[in-house]
Amino acid sequence: MDRTPRDRTRHVSSTQITALLDLLHDDSDTVRAAVAARFRELGHAGLTALEEARDSADAHLRARARILLHEIRIEELCERLSGVLSDGDCDLETASVLLARIENPEVDGSTIIGELDRLGDLVADELASCQGPRQRAEVLGRVLAEREGFNGNADDYYEPKNSFINHVLQQRLGIPISLSAIYMMVGRRAGLSLRGVGMPCHFLVQFETDGETFFIDPFGGGRILTRESCKAMLAGFRHSWREEYLQPVEDRQMVRRMMANLIHIYHKREDSQRLDRLYGFVNDIQGGQS
Repeated sequence: MDRTPRDRTRHVSSTQITALLDLLHDDSDTVRAAVAARFRELGHAGLTALEEARDSADAHLRARARILLHEIRIEELCERLSGVLSDGDCDLETASVLLARIENPEVDGSTIIGELDRLGDLVADELASCQGPRQRAEVLGRVLAEREGFNGNADDYYEPKNSFINHVLQQRLGIPISLSAIYMMVGRRAGLSLRGVGMPCHFLVQFETDGETFFIDPFGGGRILTRESCKAMLAGFRHSWREEYLQPVEDRQMVRRMMANLIHIYHKREDSQRLDRLYGFVNDIQGGQS
């Protein structure tokens, strides 16, 4: 369950707000840090003032208000995500939306949910005419890959945006785990029993129905894989085989792997700020397991 950070709103007059905004012009790091701390303490009132200031005719004030507003929003989103990750259930959808908004606070979570709902309705409509287990297993690929155009981004595999749900929904491109997350969120809306399968070097979706189990490959256009084809895939990666590789994982393990992918990318890019943030989230996940 998503958790809203505690309300830190404090009573403040318009005169005090004006004085704080004026202090944003100050070039002293100490003064600006103190002003930023005060805006954080003000909660909603501080955010409202900064939102108005970011459209100010004063270019200097406008720029500094936008920077501070961006920082505060990210901090609050991080707090919310930490709460979700620390929860025993660790909702995949909520975590994915918050992760995308932390990367870009301007992302509209309701737009993401609306698109997932629309896709879920398409899958549900298609399922209504299915008569057998395999036909039901093939619906996700037929709707999401063939009709909606979701594909693996093999040309730019290590682009960080491939891991963010808003980008995958907009561009219809992703990596195995982000596409699997989309398949699962959409399929669950249509009543399908879906879980992630964290194979080495790849990620699949397990679908169970009427006592049968199918493995769906979202990166491969939603094709249905057998145990033997999964084994052959790993052989192509020069990786050994173990039966346990086809065991489904919990949503929290899936979120952890999504973050591990981003950590790998940002480590190569020497992006210490994003790395520190992600390591903190991984610690939250591990804490939620205890």
